[in-house]
Amino acid sequence: MRDAINADVDPCDDFYEFACGNYDATHQDIPKFKSSKSLSWDYADKMVRESETELFKTDPGPAGLYFRSCMDEDRVNSLGAKPLAPWLNLIDSVKDVSSLVHVVTELNKQDIDVLFSWYISSNPRDSSTKSFNVGPGSYSLPDKTYYTEDSDEMEGHRKKLVEVAAKFFKLVGREDAEKEAKMVLDLETRIAKYSTDRDKERHDHGKPITVEVLEQQTPSWPWRTWLQKLSSCTSPPDGSAKGLVLLLRDEKYFDGLEQMLKDTSLEAIKAKLRWNVIKGAAVYLSADFIDVMVEYSKDLYGIQQKNPRPRKCYYSTTSDVAWPAAKLYVDKVFHVANRQAALEMLEGIRSRFLESLKKEGWMSPDDRLAAQSKLEKMFFQAVDRDFRKMNEAPKRRSWGGSTPTEVNAFYGPNNNGLWIPAGILQAPFFDASNPDARNYGSIGSVLGHEMTHGFDDSGREYDERGSLHDWWDKETVEKFKERSSCVARLFDSYSVAYRHVNGNLTLGEDMADAGGLKFSYQAFMAAKERQPEEKRVFFTAFAQTWCTVERKKGVLNQVLTDPHAPNKFRVLGALSQFAPFAEVFQCPRGSPMAPAERCDVW
Repeated sequence: MRDAINADVDPCDDFYEFACGNYDATHQDIPKFKSSKSLSWDYADKMVRESETELFKTDPGPAGLYFRSCMDEDRVNSLGAKPLAPWLNLIDSVKDVSSLVHVVTELNKQDIDVLFSWYISSNPRDSSTKSFNVGPGSYSLPDKTYYTEDSDEMEGHRKKLVEVAAKFFKLVGREDAEKEAKMVLDLETRIAKYSTDRDKERHDHGKPITVEVLEQQTPSWPWRTWLQKLSSCTSPPDGSAKGLVLLLRDEKYFDGLEQMLKDTSLEAIKAKLRWNVIKGAAVYLSADFIDVMVEYSKDLYGIQQKNPRPRKCYYSTTSDVAWPAAKLYVDKVFHVANRQAALEMLEGIRSRFLESLKKEGWMSPDDRLAAQSKLEKMFFQAVDRDFRKMNEAPKRRSWGGSTPTEVNAFYGPNNNGLWIPAGILQAPFFDASNPDARNYGSIGSVLGHEMTHGFDDSGREYDERGSLHDWWDKETVEKFKERSSCVARLFDSYSVAYRHVNGNLTLGEDMADAGGLKFSYQAFMAAKERQPEEKRVFFTAFAQTWCTVERKKGVLNQVLTDPHAPNKFRVLGALSQFAPFAEVFQCPRGSPMAPAERCDVW
């Protein structure tokens, strides 16, 4: 902890620089295969990665077999582009709309989209049912800004996209590689222009729609035929939703989709199909494909080198064979006592949050009681060890797309549940031998953060059952918006890489940071009488959770795309708005870390 601190900085001026300044100054050597370097998150990830990698080397099950197959680099290189041949031949077979529908459906089954996407999820308006979602198509650059902004910087990224696409097309033998690459950029630019901005997308819960209405809105695509062909891997067998609610995500996009379908050539759509297939598979292919991907990543994120093979194969294994890999770690490495400690800490944090809710005078009495009920009914799921019963567990507690080895924690608004993977229940986030101040400041604040997501600008729209509806009265909603807009304006004022943070995009995470800090600190203080030094350690541990060194290009990408603000501002934003911090460090009123006016939601 002390090694990261820059004691020359006044903690009342810039607590991030105080807590992390020496770490940042002495860790500028970011590995060439990464865009950033983090004190806490990288350390925990390294511990999990090294433990699991050793297990994969001898595991006779699917995780070990997958890992060792991936490590056979000579065989992968000998195959070249051959693994792509069946898919590229399928795309070549497209001659008309009928054959296009067949090919698009087959690619959709492999999670490859073109002009629109689809997925099945919980129905946001009734968490006991599911919905079939149809949404915008994908584009390759990180954000629509990369396609639409008229600047030398963004024009450079667009040119690089064309260069990279052309190289991929040449690797699979396409004769008009440059022409097809330009077609990809042109089509993706249109997709991006029609797509909703990210900060508005956060509140798009989908519009319930029938197949008939969808066909009227975009008659150039045979939706009913597409649904029928998709039925071999999902529910709709006949163009109906078979009990599923059909939701249209980003309605504005589909107004543009009809125009794209009308005036985009079949060859341009096929070029986009090829690009999506090649780009998605490139990291699994031979060295020449991976080298092109490195060139692409260098332009966007500043990454200069491919991942070392063991590291690459580790992440591929834990992604593609996730549950067998997780079982190995939880069975052989995880300390089960940490699970109980985390759940006890969470209950203490929930208790503080409940006490705070009882005193929220800006809420109506009925809304205050409803919020308390939601918090009381929030379930906690920590490192489920019984993998044999995982498929029998209540759907509400399903881990979804996450696994028990991730170094993270999650809140699900559609479940009103909080998941704690094993990966984060270890040093430096949690260590039974650490003083309470470090554990509460680090893992406590992270868990409180996830709990607060149930009441952020998005989570507050879901009730205690995880269903979307207006469960607050209008006056409470208006007061909430007024208080939360203060947080958005604060983060709007932060800038990095010549760009301001988008406070509306990061609002949910910023509110969760503030709540996690507040309720973890209150739980820490309630456990027993604390000394001034313990309080200072708590706040330092909170800040050092976010010590990070980043490449400039990576920061730009984060500001434009990530609902999390850059880590420095997460520290400054949360602590400067929390009065106990200023009291502990005796910051004068009006100093940067103790502003005269503060934002306070929860």
